[in-house]
Amino acid sequence: MMIILFFMGSALFVLLPTNFSVIMKEKNDIQARFAADAGIQTASALISDDVQNGEIDEIPEELDSPSDSPLAPWNYQVSITPGPGNSVGSLLSYTLRSTGTDGIFSKKIVSMIEQESFGEYLIFTNSETTPDGQQNWYVAGITIEDGPIFTNGPLNIYIPQGYYQNQACCSSNGTPITASPFFLSTVTSAASPSPQYPDAVHYGANTLGGQPPYDSSGNPIPGDYEDIYKGGRPDLITGAKPIPFPTGYSSIQNASWGNSSGFPAAPGVYVNTGKPQPPEAGKNPKPAAGIYVSGSVGQILMGSSPNTNNSMMTLTQGTSQYQITYVTSNPVTIPPGSIVNGKPIHTPQEIMTGNTILQNANSYSVYQGTTNGTIFVNGNIGSSSGGGISGTVQGKYTIAASGNLYINGNIDYQDTTPGQPPTNSQDMLGLIGTNVIIGDSAPPNLMIYADIYAGAKQSDGSLNGYFYAQNYDTRQTGTLQLFGGVVSVYHPLIGTFTVDPYSGETQITSGYANNKHYDPRLAQSPPPFFPTTGKFRTIYWHEE
Repeated sequence: MMIILFFMGSALFVLLPTNFSVIMKEKNDIQARFAADAGIQTASALISDDVQNGEIDEIPEELDSPSDSPLAPWNYQVSITPGPGNSVGSLLSYTLRSTGTDGIFSKKIVSMIEQESFGEYLIFTNSETTPDGQQNWYVAGITIEDGPIFTNGPLNIYIPQGYYQNQACCSSNGTPITASPFFLSTVTSAASPSPQYPDAVHYGANTLGGQPPYDSSGNPIPGDYEDIYKGGRPDLITGAKPIPFPTGYSSIQNASWGNSSGFPAAPGVYVNTGKPQPPEAGKNPKPAAGIYVSGSVGQILMGSSPNTNNSMMTLTQGTSQYQITYVTSNPVTIPPGSIVNGKPIHTPQEIMTGNTILQNANSYSVYQGTTNGTIFVNGNIGSSSGGGISGTVQGKYTIAASGNLYINGNIDYQDTTPGQPPTNSQDMLGLIGTNVIIGDSAPPNLMIYADIYAGAKQSDGSLNGYFYAQNYDTRQTGTLQLFGGVVSVYHPLIGTFTVDPYSGETQITSGYANNKHYDPRLAQSPPPFFPTTGKFRTIYWHEE
């Protein structure tokens, strides 16, 4: 027995150093990984702050842990590499390579982060009310929302009596009411649950007679939630961190002019293009300019040239009409007798692809490059009496107005069959205005392919503006089919409804019924210079 114990004791003394070495190695690996990840998180936060503050050029090439870091003796070194597409007005991305070390042991982590676009959402609102503070409602039986929704305020959802399948009654003509979910993706609110509103949603029980999907004790009724949200109760997310609403259009304005100063004051359409500068290490090259319009315009009609299949836009400003041709598909021939860049020509002049032509009557200005896709109007686009934006989009554009932007006709994508989702489309449109308004001249059944942004910061610092239909409470009824998304300070207001007091059946009484369709392309590749949420998401994170 003594011999056995002796050998066991000897083995223990042999194994102890080995086990201790393994434990120390694991400890050092964990600490090195922790230090490297701290570098990734610190660099990500720095980039997010600089981007939100408009200080993109201040983002460093490298970032080291501070001398008084609580990680000591561990520290990190991070290299920051801008993404190759950062110069074209799309989503900014950065590759981060971080090394955590104590001088002996080390660990490397590589991560890529990318801006989040408001194209992430089918609907984003700062408040689910009207500008005068009245609650605005999603309505069961009328609303169909097939993409993610986010609001910084509490949701207002009207559920008529008898809507749920387990309570289904009959409509006024005796037809059974069949409930089905009308939110087909996640619905997120920054509001938090309370005793009065157990899931943070206002279902109209106290004001409109609607019924919430939980019992008198606030306990969820799974089947009722499934009649509202496709994924049931898990599809409703509350208590989320609010997302600040962007407060200005300076990035679009600067992108359209290619500079942050020197904007033209005289009415007219201007092209101030310049070739992108070669990228410098750690900095973003300046993009080419877009189209800058000084003063309001009555109409922007989008389309393409019937002979060359180049994208075209016709802008009407007072008695002047400007035609912008993006020469991307086929060369354009300017006829003799025209004035080109201030000089008359006596023979036809061919303009090759890769250029932009601005025409006013028989005067043509030809610019190198096809612009960055932005059109900024320092004023209104259209008016309450007509005009505005309509037509067929060919290419990727963002059209912005510092004032109101009216829509008075269908907006289609050239390579998408109207009424079908733009799954494989190369066309894309962003529309931005203080208010984006469906004008009275728009047809009762309207189709819009676009990502819409409505809102602005007022002189007193408050936010205002939203997407709505002009005279929504008196205009003819119809259906709006929107393929894209809506970002609005207030909840979109495009129609009114009534409720049968006996059956609970809902019916549109004026304006448009909603039929919105999410365009998932907008999350990854939004229209040029379309506003972002200010947040960055991690595309990948791995150890080397």
